[in-house]
Amino acid sequence: MLILVRHGEANYNNEDIYGHVTGNDLTTKGTLQMNLLALRLKDILTDKEFTFYSSDSSRAMASSLIIAEKLNKRPSFTKELRSTFNGTDLVLLEDVNKTYKPGIDWRPKGDAESWREHFVRISNFMNTISQDINILIVTHGNPVIAAVQWWLGFDEKSLEKHFFMTETENAGITMLDFNQKGDRNIICLNEKSHLSIRSSE
Repeated sequence: MLILVRHGEANYNNEDIYGHVTGNDLTTKGTLQMNLLALRLKDILTDKEFTFYSSDSSRAMASSLIIAEKLNKRPSFTKELRSTFNGTDLVLLEDVNKTYKPGIDWRPKGDAESWREHFVRISNFMNTISQDINILIVTHGNPVIAAVQWWLGFDEKSLEKHFFMTETENAGITMLDFNQKGDRNIICLNEKSHLSIRSSE
């Protein structure tokens, strides 16, 4: 089973900017989100052996440490799970959206990472851990999408023809597994019921 988690709400999520952001700390809401998510993960992973990986970006690390406390499991932090590098200069998100072109080779600025480069980075990492039986990953929206693409068997060539994205929101869970026949099984994508149910209790 592969569980992919996007970090909780961070300061930059409330800013209409695009680029290398410095506001990476979790908001109060983001901390609450991750505490609720950690309870859900505890229900899922109780009595299961699993490996635990996290992006080494501060917002992902803060999210992972909240989960780690609930699960009593220390994550391995890695730069390979960082989000897409969007370039060093900050620009308005509105301006980036005007120049967007679907496909794996588009990049918003000259020093930014293209989707092809991002997908290759995430796929290479996933290949190194694919023998683990149960895997928990805390990362960012785009690495979650790239990991789903990898899981479904896409490569650079197939993404050139059939490029797609999925929705990924803060503290959402994506779960992937094999069924009894050995087929790849999408259990849920960007599932967030743990946030609304727990909040109302």
